[in-house]
Amino acid sequence: MAKVAVTPHEIGELKSLLCPPKIIKDILAAVMILIGEPNPRDYVTAQKVLNLKCDNSLIQRISTLDVASIAQEEVVKARGLVDGLTIDIVRNNNLAVCNLFCWVQEVLPMV
Repeated sequence: MAKVAVTPHEIGELKSLLCPPKIIKDILAAVMILIGEPNPRDYVTAQKVLNLKCDNSLIQRISTLDVASIAQEEVVKARGLVDGLTIDIVRNNNLAVCNLFCWVQEVLPMV
């Protein structure tokens, strides 16, 4: 199981973005793919998941995700969205998405 360092503050900051840059949308789409959300590339999907509370919150879902259950085709899709990104590139765009990016980078090799 991948470690989760995503904070509620970061989730709140991401929720407040009305029109995030492509890099943030791509990272969020990769997360949505890995957690099995339908329409993962639609930013509205990410917004809905970012707004979920308690047992269904994004932090809860990624902290309890069974990475072995992720289909290989989903891994390929998620990897395609974050290939070429580095933590420095992500950090220079938005600090709030850095921990989600790190989570994706940690999960992908586990599958």
